[in-house]
Amino acid sequence: YIPFPRIEIRTFSALVGLDLDQFRESAERAKDFDSVVVDLRGNQGGSDRYAREWLETLFGAPAKGWNISELVSPVTLQGNVLLHQWLLSHARNGAEKKEIGGRLAYAIEQLDQAEKESIERHWEKFSGESMSDPQTNQPFNGKLVLLVDSNTSSSAETFVLMARQFPQTVVLGENTHGMARFGEIKLYRLPNSGFWIQAGSKHFEDPSGHFEEGRGFLPDYWLETSDPISGILERLDTAIPED
Repeated sequence: YIPFPRIEIRTFSALVGLDLDQFRESAERAKDFDSVVVDLRGNQGGSDRYAREWLETLFGAPAKGWNISELVSPVTLQGNVLLHQWLLSHARNGAEKKEIGGRLAYAIEQLDQAEKESIERHWEKFSGESMSDPQTNQPFNGKLVLLVDSNTSSSAETFVLMARQFPQTVVLGENTHGMARFGEIKLYRLPNSGFWIQAGSKHFEDPSGHFEEGRGFLPDYWLETSDPISGILERLDTAIPED
């Protein structure tokens, strides 16, 4: 018998939006338990918004992310249009088509505006502060346990960054992959060869200073076992002291 829910999430990719919607909704159900485990092992990321929305739903408080520097130019804006055209062509249902179609329309609008204003290549900086004001009548007061490994990377590392802002969080496993310094992939086609390439357009900085590229985040407790649930059960009562 395992006295807590274990939520496995192996990707934050927008191409599996239905599963991720269910994951986000699971934050409401998790409030009914004293402890909840989110298993991020092998999760190589996707979109940060799922991490933010899940944690803000669970705790009812804003979650601060990375400080961001974004490269903006006619080329990166065109790459954003191409990316969303590709995503739209791979949408699996009407809901995904509607969401991605809206983002594509916005990307085209941004590109058109940039061409009208003849913008030049520049960097824009953003704070990791949340723009939302989460409301909940039942904030989570239990323990949140994150299970991570060396393949936990990118947006999954964002989940670790945001979750650690809440004192109920403990991270178990091994150090994460350490691949979150650059991101926000755009899609480009080289003019001469016609080859398609992908390249990041944002630089991310950890405001806590705990993340190291190539090393990732260190866990609070190391688990060297093929049965991580047993390790969690052993540490759950001692990892976070009760008030």
